[in-house]
Order: sequence, then structure tokens, then C-alpha cells
Amino acid sequence: MRDTFSRPSIILTEFLKIVGPRMGEEAAKVRIRLLKDLGMRTVPLGEEDALVAGSMLLSHQKVPIADALIASFVKLGAAEYVITDDPHYKTLGVRTKWF
Repeated sequence: MRDTFSRPSIILTEFLKIVGPRMGEEAAKVRIRLLKDLGMRTVPLGEEDALVAGSMLLSHQKVPIADALIASFVKLGAAEYVITDDPHYKTLGVRTKWF
């Protein structure tokens, strides 16, 4: 069973891609470790996650696959929201929070 602080493992890839150029790879990895110390867990993507993401992409072809995979966790109730300011998630009808 997933809890609301579990995230699909692909968020690690997405986080490094976005945050790495801004603060450097090692600093980004430190942030990931901090989030894990605070209780964030990553879980592998499953078949149901992939199918839900694929269904969303049928009507939103320009949304990146990684965003749809992350959004599938919210759509399936495994997470309450995505921590992001990326507008793709609103396009997918997924709740977001930004700090």
C-alpha cells in the first residue's frame, strides 16, 4: 500500500533534470536525501500507473511522459498532489502545491 508521501521513482530523474542545472548535481542529490530523511519514499511504477498515464496522454499529446507518469499517482489516489509549479499538471487535472 502506498502512502501520501510516496512518489514514483521517476521523480528522481525529473528532479535532477530540473534542479541539477540550477544548483549542481551534488546539491540536488543532497536535497533528495533531505526529502528522504523527512519521510519521502519512492516506489516503482506499476502497470496500472502506466496505463493511467497513457490514457491521460491520449488527450494531452504535448505533455511529457514523465509528467503523466507522476500525475498517475494522484489520479489513482496514491498521492494527494504534486509539488510543482509546472502547468502540465493542471492540464492533466491534477492538484498541485508549490512552496
